[in-house]
Amino acid sequence: AEAVRAHPDRLIGFRYLRLGVHRVQDVDLALDGGFRGLKFTIPLRPYDDPDYFPVYEQAQQHGLPCLFHTGIVTTRRYLHGVSSANMRPVHLDTIAHEFPRLNLICAHLGMPWYEEAAAIARILPNVYVDLSGAPLGWRAQKDVAFFRSLFYRPDVWAKVIWGSDVHVHDLEAALRRDQALAEDLALSPEQRSAYFGGTLLSLLPSP
Repeated sequence: AEAVRAHPDRLIGFRYLRLGVHRVQDVDLALDGGFRGLKFTIPLRPYDDPDYFPVYEQAQQHGLPCLFHTGIVTTRRYLHGVSSANMRPVHLDTIAHEFPRLNLICAHLGMPWYEEAAAIARILPNVYVDLSGAPLGWRAQKDVAFFRSLFYRPDVWAKVIWGSDVHVHDLEAALRRDQALAEDLALSPEQRSAYFGGTLLSLLPSP
């Protein structure tokens, strides 16, 4: 929050909430801290558990996009209640229907549930995916044909968001990697603009 306040022209903050631990009041605290989105990971129950609906309702009212870790999770600290199954992309299907004005982002393309994540992004208007991944992680194993098979409709690239998920020192290399992917996929200037920031900026509430 201090960094966002100090550099509002460079930083956009998303506040982390652990569903089942944090409460709906923490959404208001995120707003008070100058955050413009929410990040969820390692919920105690599946993302679409009705107990979490008040959090989503509050986020929807304030226009805060919600970034969900989807797929297998790794953690370097001991936590109770860790279950990657709680973070399958399909759980966002229920949320998207219940809260049609809430924009949801599936991080990491749901790794390894790629088809699931891509399908709900294609079909549901308020669901997006990002392609973030560590340099030697899932991204390193996927070629151009993989992405072409999932995002076969030209308009779907308006639903795909660039993300790095790397250390700051690896950020430039990750950007070059995905610029090369955009070139190999022959994305149009409009598609590239959407992928490399335009779509995400359009989801954010006013500062």
